[in-house]
Amino acid sequence: MKTAIKKTKMITMGLISIFIMGTTQSSFANNGKDPVELKAISNLNKQPVFQLKMNNADAGQFVVRVKDGNGDVLYSETLKGKDVTRTYKFDINEESLFDSFNVRFEITSVKTNETFIYNVTSNNREVHEIIVAKL
Repeated sequence: MKTAIKKTKMITMGLISIFIMGTTQSSFANNGKDPVELKAISNLNKQPVFQLKMNNADAGQFVVRVKDGNGDVLYSETLKGKDVTRTYKFDINEESLFDSFNVRFEITSVKTNETFIYNVTSNNREVHEIIVAKL
């Protein structure tokens, strides 16, 4: 009788564990990806181009603000939907890009009020290399 009760407890605990694992799996719906990704993808006519990618499984609404180094808003928009991708190009002169380029992307979810912040700065340095190779 005692072994039957122990087996029943073990089976019950196993089923509860499987049930709990099954319900928590759905909370990670973005498959390990960051919910928001920002990448520098290229330079078009010597102007930096960035790609913003939203990895949201459910349709949502996001507010995107692009600010300069002083905190002034350069651009703002509201994105709606799921898996939204936007490309941003900055029209700046080459001297500003290499001297003091500083931009901040702030992406805020309207539903959760969670904010993702990306600082973009330019780092310019001159590198001289001397390579010695044995022939």
